[in-house]
Amino acid sequence: MDWKNRRIDALLEQALIEDKAASDTTTSLTIDPDLRATATVLARQELVVAGLGCIPRIFEIFARIQSSDAKQAQTRYEVISHPEIFDGVRAHNGQSLAVGLRTLDKYAVLCGGGTNHRLDLSDGILIKNNHISLGGGVKQVLGRALTGRKPGQRVQIEVRNPQELEDALKYGAEAILLDNMTPEQVKAAVTRIKQHEAAQEEANPTKAGDKKPWIPTEASGGIVLENIRAYALAGVDFISVGALTHSAKAADISMRITAEPR
Repeated sequence: MDWKNRRIDALLEQALIEDKAASDTTTSLTIDPDLRATATVLARQELVVAGLGCIPRIFEIFARIQSSDAKQAQTRYEVISHPEIFDGVRAHNGQSLAVGLRTLDKYAVLCGGGTNHRLDLSDGILIKNNHISLGGGVKQVLGRALTGRKPGQRVQIEVRNPQELEDALKYGAEAILLDNMTPEQVKAAVTRIKQHEAAQEEANPTKAGDKKPWIPTEASGGIVLENIRAYALAGVDFISVGALTHSAKAADISMRITAEPR
């Protein structure tokens, strides 16, 4: 595969532009633009490798798009692949692979009765574990996000255990994403968040007409049709189901053409 041919180039560029990758609000607010970091692409299941050449190519295209904005720190990168890993090789769960259509999907979710979390990376602030790790911790990333956000933007943060939840509540998170928790753990987290909301209301009673403290809760991670009811009963406000887009099966559709009578 020639990863620099014009068709591939256009496809990858469109994906980055569509997601407004060069205007990632959360990353720009929480992480030092001069930070150096290393990422590893890991297989999460038994699979056959395809498309490794796409990884360095998409970085090249991202750097080109980013260079059009003088205010952005310029991306410098190096992608290292293992000589024994190449397209067509069977990889095992946990194996390192490399050290580096959205609008229609979202429209389909809306048609099916779902709600889009955000349209692209510039549309909202969602602080995830990588932002926390690279940005110096929950306190630091939340502080920068709350200070630098645009008017009307709610700052949401991902938590994976009770301690991360306590840190998020302590340092001003305005929405909580409960990631990879069991329904029982989600229920306990929702109870703790409601206790926090009640304490806020007691400390600063709302006046007539004002909104009471509300920290929206969202469950995500491994949620499918078979277990979604258990998560709903745990009391969260929203449930995030990635399978709606990344695992949607193609429907069997055909087209038949009939001539119109003259």
